[in-house]
Amino acid sequence: HFILVLHLSLFWRISAFITGKSCIVTVQAPLPLGLILSEELSTPGLIYVDSLSPDGNGFNAGIQEGDILRAITA
Repeated sequence: HFILVLHLSLFWRISAFITGKSCIVTVQAPLPLGLILSEELSTPGLIYVDSLSPDGNGFNAGIQEGDILRAITA
């Protein structure tokens, strides 16, 4: 899975930066993203993609269930 940084815009783009065993992906996608986010109970503050719509903009941008959300900008 990826660690996500989401940027909301009119277009979507994926850029991957490999750092050791982690992969940080920057995603730009139009709204609605079609994501349901959840917080990991054993690690407060860790937000991950719980589920997503198969026809949503998040899915089309390459986001997957289980991806960790690191930041969101608008």
